[in-house]
Amino acid sequence: MTEPTVMYTPELQGEKDKPFPGTAEIVTLRDDPDSGAATYLARLPAGGQIVPHSHAASAQHYVLEGECESEGTVRRTGTYHLIPPHATVGPVTTRDGAAILIILDPSVA
Repeated sequence: MTEPTVMYTPELQGEKDKPFPGTAEIVTLRDDPDSGAATYLARLPAGGQIVPHSHAASAQHYVLEGECESEGTVRRTGTYHLIPPHATVGPVTTRDGAAILIILDPSVA
């Protein structure tokens, strides 16, 4: 990366089922296939979910808005969750909707 990157996320359209299976709309903010590092904004609608999956890199989840549930724990706005490499992520569900910042970082174990 040679230049700073700035994005206004409310105006960015997301994709469904990429790269996380389920009903979330995913906005790719950064994707570095060489290192495996990536940053995503997952917008889950009311009743939405991300189905179980895993990553080669650690996954960091930060709930920006709303509430979601995973592993029997409710995670509300402001909750941070670090998931180790190759661990199963999810299912992540929400009753009323949620926005989650997801960072895949191969340097974090």
